Amino acid sequence: MFERRLFRRAYALVMEDPKAFLLGGAILAAINLATSGLLIGPALVGISNAVLKRGREEEVSLSDLFSGFERFGHTLLAGLVYSLCVAAGLVFFILPGLVAGAVLFPMFPLMAEKRLAFPEAFTRAWQLTLPDLFEHSLLYTLALALAAAGLLVYLVGVFLTLPLAVVTLVLAYQEMSRQNSPEPPQPVEDTGSPA
Repeated sequence: MFERRLFRRAYALVMEDPKAFLLGGAILAAINLATSGLLIGPALVGISNAVLKRGREEEVSLSDLFSGFERFGHTLLAGLVYSLCVAAGLVFFILPGLVAGAVLFPMFPLMAEKRLAFPEAFTRAWQLTLPDLFEHSLLYTLALALAAAGLLVYLVGVFLTLPLAVVTLVLAYQEMSRQNSPEPPQPVEDTGSPA
C-alpha cells in the first residue's frame, strides 16, 4: 500500500475537483485553526466523506465537506481523542505519536463511510491498522511530512499539501478496507444431482 500510486491518486483526485478539495479544505483548515484544532474530527470526517464519494464517482459539493458536523458529538469526540493521543505520543519521543496517528486516523473515514459511532470506529480503526502497523505508520509519517512541506512555501503551500496528505490517508483506508473485508461467497453451481 505504501506506494507512490496512493500519492499520485490523491493528487489526481484533488486536481479533478480543486474547488471542493482545495477551497473546501482551506475553509475547514481556517475553521479548525480558529478553534485551536477542536474541530479536527468533524473536518476530517467531512473530507473523508468527499473523498469516498469521489471514489464512487459521485458528484462532490462543498456541503459534503461539512457532513462531519451532522453527528457532531461523535466526530468531536473522535477528533479530541485522536489529537490527544497523537500529541501525547509526540511528546514521548515522536515515534509513539506517529504510530498513534496511523492507528487512529481510519476512525474518520469509518465514521464517514459506515456512519459508525465513536467507540465502534475507534475499535475498527485498531483492527484495520494493527496487522500492517509498520506500513501504516510509515505512510502516515510520509503524509505528515508532505503536509508540513507546505509550510516551507510561505505557509501558502499548506493549502495544497494538507488536502493531498489527508486524501492520501483516506485512499489508504479504502485499500485497507478492501483487503480486510471478507470476500463475498461464490455461488455454487447446481449440478442437478442430490447431495
